[in-house]
Amino acid sequence: MILAAALLLPCLAFADTKPKKPIGTVQPEPSVLVEGKAVLTVKPIRDAGLPTESAIDGLKAYELLRDEARNMRPNARLHSLSTDLYALSAEGKSSGWVGEFLTDTPGELLTLVYDDGEIEPLLRSIDISRSIPVPDEMTVGYDTKKLYEETVGYAKGVVDPIVRVTASLYRSWGTGKALWLLNVYGDDDRIGQTVVFNAKTMAFSHKTK
Repeated sequence: MILAAALLLPCLAFADTKPKKPIGTVQPEPSVLVEGKAVLTVKPIRDAGLPTESAIDGLKAYELLRDEARNMRPNARLHSLSTDLYALSAEGKSSGWVGEFLTDTPGELLTLVYDDGEIEPLLRSIDISRSIPVPDEMTVGYDTKKLYEETVGYAKGVVDPIVRVTASLYRSWGTGKALWLLNVYGDDDRIGQTVVFNAKTMAFSHKTK
């Protein structure tokens, strides 16, 4: 998979210091992340990352994080947007979003984390040779409710039960296209289905098992 390890940011921790009433119905299990041929164990996500009253959809997340990024770096350009391991609700909303933005400073990546209603920035260095912004980001679709509904439809009969759906928007290095990638987690908390959409047309592209 093209999902970079950067999408699993240390700053987006799932340790919840104050109880919140979930508005979602997913029941998460301990999680793994498949990166290339390696299966990496990550922090268990049971009872963490569920949508709460602070959950927002993809468009709202993009607008909030973009505006904050441009307050810090006026020419910031979207590199990727992801829920990380936070779950989407049936309304396409998540309490956690990670926005990565390229700036005018070579090798600089501005990362903004929306975590349960609060936004935190992080600046770090990257390999600029493999970093390209989402093309024409203002024309990309952000209807994550539609994506969620279609993804669940494609995953029915393949992943049973569905315990968590996550989303990420990025630009394919191979094709240059902006893509939405939705991962569907099963009862073993592994990715049982990945559904990919063209982010400009919001049309289904393909799915993998």
